[in-house]
This record gives sequence, C-alpha cells and structure tokens, in this order.
Amino acid sequence: MVDAINSAKEIYNFSEIQNPLSVFIESRNHVSDTGWKSLLELLKKLQISEIFIQGQLSNEHAIYKALRERKDRSLDQIKLIYQFNFNLQTYLNDNRSALQSSLLSLLYSTRQYHFQLKSWDEKIKKIYGWSPEILTINTDKKSVLKNLDDPASIHCILKIINSNENPGFEDVTEYLNRKTGWLRLATEKNSNFRLLIIRSAKILDDDTIHYFMNYFNKEHLQAAQKHFIKSLLPKGIQEYGVYYDLENILPFKGLPHWIFSSAEIEKELGTELSISFASMILNNYKTTWHFSKSMTDLRNRLLDELFPMLDSVSDLVFYKTDTDFPLPLCLFRQNLYFEVDENKFIRCIPYYWNTIIKLRLNNGLTEKIENRKVTVLIHDLYNTRYSFAEKKFHIDQLLLSGAHKISFRIGYPAFEGILQLADKTGIKDPNTPGYLAWFGYLRQLSFFLNQGKEICEILIINPPPEAGRDTLYKTLGQLNRAGISYLLIDIDQFEDDRICQIQDRFIRINNRDFPAALLPGIEAVPLATIKKLYDFMKKGGITAVLSHLPKTADKPDDQNALIRLKKRMWLDEAGASTTMYRMGQSGGVGYYIPHIPDFNISIPEISSILSIKIVSKAGYIIHSLRETEDRYYLFVLNLNNESTGKFEIICSFTGEIFTWNFNSETEEPYFDWDFIEQKEKTKIYLELAAQSNCLFIIKKTDASQLMHIGNYDLNGITAFHKAKGGLRISGWQREAGKFRLKAMKGDEKFIFNYEVKTKLPMLNISPKNWFLESKSFKGNIDLGDQSEINRAIFESIVYHKLIMIEKEYTTGMRLVLDLGEVKHWCQVYLNDQFAGQAIYPPWKFDITDFIREGENKLSIRIFANLSNQLADELNSIQMVYPILEYGLFGPVTIIPYSMVEINA
Repeated sequence: MVDAINSAKEIYNFSEIQNPLSVFIESRNHVSDTGWKSLLELLKKLQISEIFIQGQLSNEHAIYKALRERKDRSLDQIKLIYQFNFNLQTYLNDNRSALQSSLLSLLYSTRQYHFQLKSWDEKIKKIYGWSPEILTINTDKKSVLKNLDDPASIHCILKIINSNENPGFEDVTEYLNRKTGWLRLATEKNSNFRLLIIRSAKILDDDTIHYFMNYFNKEHLQAAQKHFIKSLLPKGIQEYGVYYDLENILPFKGLPHWIFSSAEIEKELGTELSISFASMILNNYKTTWHFSKSMTDLRNRLLDELFPMLDSVSDLVFYKTDTDFPLPLCLFRQNLYFEVDENKFIRCIPYYWNTIIKLRLNNGLTEKIENRKVTVLIHDLYNTRYSFAEKKFHIDQLLLSGAHKISFRIGYPAFEGILQLADKTGIKDPNTPGYLAWFGYLRQLSFFLNQGKEICEILIINPPPEAGRDTLYKTLGQLNRAGISYLLIDIDQFEDDRICQIQDRFIRINNRDFPAALLPGIEAVPLATIKKLYDFMKKGGITAVLSHLPKTADKPDDQNALIRLKKRMWLDEAGASTTMYRMGQSGGVGYYIPHIPDFNISIPEISSILSIKIVSKAGYIIHSLRETEDRYYLFVLNLNNESTGKFEIICSFTGEIFTWNFNSETEEPYFDWDFIEQKEKTKIYLELAAQSNCLFIIKKTDASQLMHIGNYDLNGITAFHKAKGGLRISGWQREAGKFRLKAMKGDEKFIFNYEVKTKLPMLNISPKNWFLESKSFKGNIDLGDQSEINRAIFESIVYHKLIMIEKEYTTGMRLVLDLGEVKHWCQVYLNDQFAGQAIYPPWKFDITDFIREGENKLSIRIFANLSNQLADELNSIQMVYPILEYGLFGPVTIIPYSMVEINA
C-alpha cells in the first residue's frame, strides 16, 4: 500500500517523448530582428524545437542571425522544416536561354496537358498562355504606360533584366490595374527592356485553372528540388526538414478541372489514361474497392520514386494535408502533418467525425510503421479566440483519436501584432507561466498516451466515402455513449493478411486482438471481405451488420456467392424490426441490427469481452487504455459540453489505483472503487465535470495484496500502514454525523467508526465592492465582465478583497477556495503569498496553509486572451479578432472540511 502521495518525476521521464510540440509560421509574417529573438526565447522556455515554415518568410535572415548570436548555443537544436515550394521566378531565372520551352514543359496552361470530364469530350478549345507573351519596350521617358488586353486573365508580369551583372526577372504585377488593363512602370530615359506576361488558362466558361507544378514529371521535380535545396544552403542550415503540401501534389480542392493529366504520368502508369491520375484515384476510391487499392499502391510507388527524400522515412520529412483531403491518412507511409480547423471541430457535425475517422484509420497502422508519426496542426500558439480550457478539450480528443504530436500556428496578423506590442512596450508577456503549465500538461499527456500498446475492443470496417457515412457517424456516437473503444480499418487493409489475421475468437492487427467486428451501412462489399468475416465467425468471433445488410458484390460474378454467405451469417432482413442473429457452431455470432444500437443491450456478448466498459446514464465519454508490463494507463474524457457526468468504469482486471495530478506531476491514491465478480474485476466510480478528464495509473498487483476501502464519505482519503502494525486513515469530511468505514487487505478486515461533530457553514464572499487594480483603472467594482473597462493583455488585472476568518475555521479544518467561473486563467494569492494557479477548470484551490485567523487579503490575478487587445490594434485594418468577455465572475466561496484521522 502507498504510504504517501508519491512524487513520480523520477519514475516517469517525460523527455522520452521527443518533440511532442512544434509551431507553424505563415509566410505572410514579417518578423523584426528583435521579434525573432523574442520568439526564440519563448520557444526555448516552452522547450519547442521544431519550426514549420510556410513559403518564404520576409526578413527571414533574422532568424539565422538570432540563432548565431546565441552565446550559450541553447538554440542549436532548433529544427527548421521548410515547405517544398515551386518558385516560378527562380525557375525562369535559371532557364533564361529557353523561356518558351521551359514554360511549355512546366505549366499546366500548355497544350501538353489535356482534360476530359463528363461533357468535356474535346481537348481545350480556348486557352490563353500556350506560349508566353513577350513585349519589347523602347522608351525615352521616365515612365511607360501600356494597355494590356484581358487584364483579368494575367497571372503575373515579369520584367526581363538584361544586365550582364545582374540578369534575371523583376515581378512588376503590382503595377497593373486589373480593371482597366493599364500598366504603369517607372523607367530610366532611353531604356530598353522586355516584359514577360503569363496568363491564367481558361476553359470554355471562363473557369480558372490554377498553376501547379507537374510533380509527376521526374525531370522537372528533380530540377525544382535542386533549386529548393540550393536556396537553403546559403542560410547555413545544418539540419533542416521538408514538408510537401498534398494540395500542391494532388490538388483535389476547388473546381474539378484543377485535376491534371500528362504524358509522363501515363508512361509511368503503363496504361492509356484519358482522365487525370489524381481523379482516377479519387473516383475509384469512392466506388470500387479493389481498384482503389491498386491505384493507391501505384500512387505510393510513384511518390517513393519521384521524391528521393522520402525513400526512407525521416523524422523531418512530412506530407501536409487536412480533413477535407479525400483520401485517408493511413494510405501514406510517411510522417503526416494534419491540419484541423478548430472553428469546425464541433462534435456531431460531419467535419468533426471525418477528422476523428481519419485519425482512427491512421492509428490502426501506426504501430506497424514504428517511426511514422502524425502531427496535428490546430490553434494559435498564443491564446487569441480560444482559452487554455477550450484548446485542451480539442487537443484531448485529438490525442485520444491517434494524434502523436501537436503543432500550433504563429499566425498573421496575431503574431505581427503581438511582436509589435512587445517591441513597442518593452513588456514581457505575463502569460508565460500559463504557457509553461499548458505545455507541461501536453508533454505529460503525450508521454502517457504513448506508453505500451493500446487496447481496443471493437473493429469497425470503414465504409467508402459517400456510402454509409451517416450510419458510421451514428455508430461512433453510440460507441462514445457506451464508453467502448474502437479501431477503424479500410476494407483493403482488412483483406490484407499481412495486416489483418483471423485467429480463434480474435482478429489480430499489429499485435492487437479484436473479438468483435462491425460493418456499418455498406451496400457494396467485396466478396473477399464477407469471406473473411465468415471465417472469423466460424472461429468464434462476433460480427454485426448495422442499418442494412450488404446488397451487392463489387464484381457482378461474385453476387451469388455473396448471397449464399449472407444467409449463413445473418438472418434475412425482410420484416426484421429487432436485433436478428445467427450463431455459428463454434460459438461465433452474426448480428443484423437495422437500427443503431445501444451496444451493451443489442449485442450482449460485447459486454462479456470488454477490458473496459463505462456505464453512464447521461453524457458521452471516450477513453484510451494502454498496457505495459507492470501498469495500465487509463485516460478518460467527458465529451459533454455543459454538465457533470457520473460514470462507472468496469475493468476486467485489478490493480493498485492512482490518479495523476498534472499540476504537481505526482501520483495520488484513488479509493473510490469496488471489487466485483469474486475480486476478478474492478468497478471504479468517477465524477467528471463537463469537458474534463482523468488519468488513472493502475499498477498490476495480486488482488489479495490490495488495500480496499469501501462505503466511505471522506474526501482526499489516504491510508498508511503504521510501523508497529495497524492502519491509519486520514481525509476530510464536509458533513457532520456518525460514519462507518470498512477496509480490507486479503483476509484482513478493518472496521472504523468515526464521528464528525462540526459542519461549519461555507463562507460566501460578496460579489460587491472588490478592489480592482489594473494599468488603466483602480477602484471598487463588482464581479463580472471587464472587457469594456480593461482590455488589458500584457497587463493582467488583479481583484483584491479583505476577508475575515474566525478561529474555528483555522483549527482542524481544510479550506478550499472555489472561484466559480473564471475567464480565462488565474493566479491566487493569500496575504501576498502565492497559493496556486489554474489554466482550466475547476477553479478550486487548497488555501489551508496560507490563511490565518482574523483579517486576510485575498488577491485574484486574472489573465485575458490576447483577442481583445489585438482587436483594438488591428481591427482598424482588418476585422479579425472579437472582443471576448474576461474577468472573475464568481460566485466566490470558501468551503470548510473537517479533518479526520482514524487509527486501528
């Protein structure tokens, strides 16, 4: 038994999770020298070493200057990861001698490329830019005025510089009036030069085609990579990474004719294609499973061949994509940089479910490819529109769903505005303690969610896009309500025996065993999939079809065989209104469930095979269970946005139970549990506030050696074995009365009777007449929103109140300060002594050691999000940031608990 709350800093080494955090800097940011110094110092404090850089940053030299000027060399480990970016101007500079042929072979606005989509049965009829327009200008004036036709179609205008000393191109597009077509340029007298005009291509109804580099032309790709690497060398970078934006490689978004085809691709594929390579992948992924698999394999092979840097998986090579990208993440074998829009990450809408689905699909293969990680890009590094609490709720869900690392944006204009304010005021951001606590939390959580192997119980076969999605969304929602963990797998991976093997009563995937498989609302299924499910059922597995039975095979010749197997596995759906099942000879069960079920009721066999089952009358909960040689790590999250949930967690194992305190980085013993079923299982009782979580650490121990305390009403209970034998239990109690407590260890039993004679009333601190101290205002105010009075960002605001504490509250009592509602985070001081801080609810603090009899000075320091000050600074130019409420809202109370100590 634990004799005290154990510090676990020596046991758990959080540095084992290498670089769980990174930042993403947008190319629009202009950063001053002092700004880069400030940023790098902040990243040093936050222990962030990876910086993703989009495009070409203005004043980029400043970051290298800041790195070189570090005397202690502490920033040498900073890793810069650049977007592989095709630069048209650089390309033309290097091919000045053959401009026309270079453009014709590179851009998608050339006759080399053609399109065919539905009614477009002919090649492009009308297209601008087949060959570049070159205008020769001779002038004896100080300026030139030229009217250009069709200005809306002009992509860019480059001035060709003929100087022998500095030949090249100057982009003069900004001097074009796109409404009138007039181009006005300042020149020198008697000057001669040429203008290169590149136009966007247009097809039929004037739909614009965007420029994309032909990544599937090996010659062009290698040239572009050469230029890209060459551009990094002058910067003196010793170690750099690369990320490839999939939207540039396989541009699926926008108009359908963005998709391209070329002779090079057709040659690589070895087939005659009349539609685009990318379009083939997408269209066939949506329809035919086996053809989808061959196309994705082919695409992976092409990418491996064309991208030499990706031949072997590197920690610093990434593909960047997002939720809207139509292909599943698990099809890519390299590291992924997955962007999530936090504004759309709202439970129960398709964007949310599609994000979760992609991460879950990826999670199924991660352990197969050990070095492959998924980094999720979400939220600003600085708190702008979202608070720590809101960020935490989003990121908890993403890490539970398969993300390994988190990346934060340093976005425009927030980044620019913050650095300008910092440079102008010379004041360091006082939010730094909050960011340190925030990133400390993320490091700890990343550590625990990467320990051992994950235990999932239910395997879900993923429907193809646009087929069975509503059924899948409802299924995942019900699994959350039932507290059941699951893994998603695509059909082609399910059919692959190298990934997925059928064993007695289990489907094994990467050393994880699944006793049940669900097929949610899929009408067209390959015969091989049904055969594998039938084999699983014959070997004792549980199969369930939701919504409707499969109707057609993906190949017409397999239709009769599919019908025969359906009859063997599931009862006919005709007239069925309740759960229908068929049992196999070996105990396997096949269910047909026409409605999305309560899984614990509709499929009773599931309850008996779960390692973890969570029972709740209201609310949704998700969890992750991981197992090592000597521990289980159980992380649970209440998905309810508004109300507290009470849960019963039934574990198929026993052990010594602790909870993890993220603030103090300590294990704390947890006693609110019971043995069930002859001490072979454990039932843990848990109450979780809305959007809050709990991490359990369960140490594997023989049940006979466990100390169990039941039927108790104490809070903060701890138990100690005394040196001379016996047991001492301590805790605190809110209610008065007589109580009985039972404790057992093996066959040894203890019964304690104790009495609490005093119940002191809670101290309600009035919301009126607090003294507010801020840079712009000092005086008495009432609790509530301060956003209009004090839009302070760098300067936090402090609420002061003198409170009187009677002697009876300071003797034998534990006092807990409850601040009620806080926006957005706070620090607490008693008599000018720091008593604690919190960056997310609950806003409760143990103030027992800081309070004294008589008069006490209570001070609450409140920190706002950066949104308000950025709104003041930037909204005159761009309405980006809203005014957010902030302040101490209360009600503020002090809750007294009677200290209890029991000896036996």
